[in-house]
Amino acid sequence: MKRPVLCWLGCTTRLRAPGIAEATFKILHSLFPGEVTCLRDEELCCGRGALCYGYVKELGGYVKRVVELILNTNASLIVTPCPACYRTFARDYRDIFGVKLPKVKHLTEIIAEAIKEGKLVLQGESVKGYRKVAYHDPCELGRRMGVFEEPRFILRRLPGIELVEFEERMEDSLCCGGGGGIWGLHPEVSMAIASERLREARRLGVDAIVSACPQCYVNFRYASERYDIPIKVIDISQLVAESLAIP
Repeated sequence: MKRPVLCWLGCTTRLRAPGIAEATFKILHSLFPGEVTCLRDEELCCGRGALCYGYVKELGGYVKRVVELILNTNASLIVTPCPACYRTFARDYRDIFGVKLPKVKHLTEIIAEAIKEGKLVLQGESVKGYRKVAYHDPCELGRRMGVFEEPRFILRRLPGIELVEFEERMEDSLCCGGGGGIWGLHPEVSMAIASERLREARRLGVDAIVSACPQCYVNFRYASERYDIPIKVIDISQLVAESLAIP
C-alpha cells in the first residue's frame, strides 16, 4: 500500500529525544491516518553534521544511499521535526549535491496548515503545567529556513497558554549552543550558552521555554540540569500532541 507521507525523525530525535518522536508519530498518524511511513531504526543520518565539519566530497556516496532509501518509500512528502534535517533535505541536497527529493516540510508547517484548514483543533486545557511560555527560534528553522510565524501561530492557538517573546527573537534570536557540531566538540561551551537563554527565560517569568528543534530541546534540558535552572523545557510537538483533537 502506498503511503505518501514519510516521517523523518532525524538522529537527535530518534536517539536522544524519544518524547519528540512519540509526539511526532501521534500528530502525523492523526492527520494522515494510514498514509504515514516511519522508517524508525532503518532511518539514516541526513549528513548535516558532516557538512558542518566540511566533509562535502566524502558525503557524495553516502547521500546517494540516503536518497535511495527515501525514494524507495514512494513518499511524495517528507515531514520532519528536525530543522537540521529540514534544511539539509530541502536545500543542501539540491544546492550541493544536485539531488531532487520529494517536497520537504517541517512539522510546524504541517500543523499550522492543518489548523488553518480546520483539520486540527488544539485544546489548551489538556496541557497541564504550561500557562506562560517563551518561544525560542531554532537557528536552522528560523534564520536559515525562514520559518518564524508557524510555531507562534500554533502556540497562540493553544487556549490558556500565553506566548511571551524574548527580546532577541526571530532573525536576531540567540543560538541554543547545541547546533553546528559545537555540542560534540565543546559541550561545556554549548551548555554555558544554553544556560544564558534559560536564565533569560526565567527573567521573563515563564513556566517553560518552548522550541521546535530536538537539538535545542536536548541542550536546554542538559543545561537546566547542569546549572540547576528551575524552568521546564518542552518541544512544540509535545504541546500539540498533548492538546490534539481531530475534528
